[in-house]
Amino acid sequence: MFFALDPDLINRMLIKDFSHFHDHGFQVDIDANPLEGHLFNMEGQKWRALRNKLSPTFTSGKLKWMLPQISECADQLVLVLQKKTHGEDVLIRDYLSRFAIDVLASCAFGVEGGALNDPDCEFRRLATKIFKPSWVMRLKVMFRVLFPELTRRLKIRLVDPEVNDFFFNITRQAFEHRLKTGLRRNDFVDLLLQLKQKGWVDHDPEDEEDEEENNQEGLHPDTKLELTDGLLAAQSFVFLAAGWENTASAIGFTLLLLARNQEAQDRARAEIADVKKKYGGEITYAALKDMFYLDACLSESLRMIPPLPGLVRSCTKDYTLEDGVVIKKGTGVMMPIKCIQMDPAHFQDPELFLPERFLGKKETDFNSYLPFGAGPRICIARRFVLLEVKLVLAKLLEKFRFLNSTKIKEPIKMDRSLLIIDIAGGTWVRLQPIDDQ
Repeated sequence: MFFALDPDLINRMLIKDFSHFHDHGFQVDIDANPLEGHLFNMEGQKWRALRNKLSPTFTSGKLKWMLPQISECADQLVLVLQKKTHGEDVLIRDYLSRFAIDVLASCAFGVEGGALNDPDCEFRRLATKIFKPSWVMRLKVMFRVLFPELTRRLKIRLVDPEVNDFFFNITRQAFEHRLKTGLRRNDFVDLLLQLKQKGWVDHDPEDEEDEEENNQEGLHPDTKLELTDGLLAAQSFVFLAAGWENTASAIGFTLLLLARNQEAQDRARAEIADVKKKYGGEITYAALKDMFYLDACLSESLRMIPPLPGLVRSCTKDYTLEDGVVIKKGTGVMMPIKCIQMDPAHFQDPELFLPERFLGKKETDFNSYLPFGAGPRICIARRFVLLEVKLVLAKLLEKFRFLNSTKIKEPIKMDRSLLIIDIAGGTWVRLQPIDDQ
C-alpha cells in the first residue's frame, strides 16, 4: 500500500495522471453479487461507459426535478421534530438518518420509505443491514481492501442475500409498474428507465450550465454496455449505500458545529431569511444557490469532518514519481483526506470552524479540499448530496436554534466500532424552537 500525503501528488493522480489510477481496486463477481455491479466498483472501459451514461442523471435540470421530493421529506422532518421536541437534548443523528433514507427511498427507488413516521419500517430495517456493525462485516471489508482478488475468487458477499433480493425486486417492480401505467415521478427511477429503453438520458434545456463540467470529466462513449435490470438496480443500490448515512453525517456534523458557533448560526439563519424574501418566500433551487454563507458553513463542516476519511485507488500501470520511486501496477494507494484537510500546512487554524475561508471561493481554489474526491472519478452524486443537505439545513435553521448538548463528551471522539462515521455516544444537540425564543 502506498500512502499519498502531498495534495499536489494526489491531484495529479486523480486528474492529470488519472489513466494510472482509474480503478478503486475492489474486484467483484457480479454474477455472485449482483448489487455490487455498480459504478463505484466498475473498472476500466466498463466504468467509463457506465459513467458516461449516468452523468446526465445528476445535472442541474434533473436535480430540479427531484427538489420537490427532497423538500417534502425535509418538511416532514421539521414536523416530526416539532412534535417530539420541546427544548430538550435530541439524538439528532437518528432523525437525520430517517430523513435521508426517506429521501433515497423516494428519489432512488420511487417508493415511500416511511422511516420518519416509523423508525422500524421494512425499508430502513433492510437498509440498516448494509452498515450493521458486526465483526464479520468489518472483517469482510478489511479482507476486500487487502486481498481484492482473493475476495473475488472466494465469492465473499458484502451484501446480505435478503437485502440483495429486496432492493433488486423493488427496482424491477418499479420499472414494470411505470412501463405498464406510464407513471412518471421525475426521479432516479425515471432516468434509469430512460437508459433501459433508449440507452441514454434525454437532454434537458436547463442542463446547459453543466456542459463544461461534463466535458472536463474526460468520458468517452461508447463502449457497449448491456443495461440489464440487475445493472440498473445496482446503481439505485449504490445511490442508497453511499448517500444515506454519509448524508446524515454531513447534516449532523454541520448542525453540531453550528451549535458550537452561535454567531455563524445566526448569520446563516439571517441569510436564509433574506434569500427567501428575495424568492417570494420559497426555498427554490435558485434560492439555495444564493445562500453563499450556508454553503460556506457546509464546506467548512466537510473539511473538518468529511464523511469519508480517505480515498482508495489502485495503480493500473506503473507510475514513476518525481524522485524516481516507482509505484508498481496493482499497488493500492491510500489518500488520507481528513488528515490533509486538518493539516495547518494547508488550512490555517484547522481546528477552528471558519466558514469565511470558503466565501467567494470555489472548491477548485483549494487543492487540499477533497471531500468528494476529484477528477473523472469524483463522486457522481455530489451535487445531489449538497442540494439535499443545504435544503434541509435551511429548513431546520428556520424553525430551530441548535445548542450544545451536555451529552456530548469532550474532547469529541469518533465511534470506531461503526462502519459509518459518528460520534462516540451519538450526535446530540439541544433544539430550541424559534417561536419559543
